[in-house]
Amino acid sequence: MKGEELFRERTPEAAARQLATVLAWLTECELATLERLRSIKSAGKAETARHQSICDIAVRHCRELGVTPLGLEGRSCPRLAELLATMTAGNASGKPQIDPGRAQGSEASGSVQAASKDS
Repeated sequence: MKGEELFRERTPEAAARQLATVLAWLTECELATLERLRSIKSAGKAETARHQSICDIAVRHCRELGVTPLGLEGRSCPRLAELLATMTAGNASGKPQIDPGRAQGSEASGSVQAASKDS
């Protein structure tokens, strides 16, 4: 799909593939925003919580839809990839296992913060 213009193809399969790409990329961007907010001591709790909620929902949808963690122009989405890889099938809520205190480089537990530290 690299170099493919979004929505150039009008078949339902192509549109679904392109929308999945956009969802992966937007989720990756939101995960990066959450990472940045968590690194700023003066970040508001309400704003951080709002972005956390957005991330939870977006990651859950990516998992439920089987979205490949590749964004626009075939770029990888490392934060999303790590979260999808660490989410367990036994997680009935479908939410990622969030651990805001997890340090960078720790073993995977599904943390949105740790997954977003790589970039």
